[in-house]
Amino acid sequence: MPDNDVTPIEVAEMFNLAAEEFENAAAHCRVSATHFEMRDVPAGCAHKVAALGHVAKGREILDRISIIHSGKAQLPD
Repeated sequence: MPDNDVTPIEVAEMFNLAAEEFENAAAHCRVSATHFEMRDVPAGCAHKVAALGHVAKGREILDRISIIHSGKAQLPD
């Protein structure tokens, strides 16, 4: 779908999806902390990588919103 055809409701949905990704990242960080507290470094590192994946997905969504906005924002004459 072209950027100009994106509705505010669709952008709101995108923000909610980004928030879900960041919440999932936070959950993986908490699990990672628990594993490190138990000295289970490999499992802790695995959840760290998963957290980074969710952050990347969230950033990707926010980047898309930024691209949409850049197509709508107007510079003064």
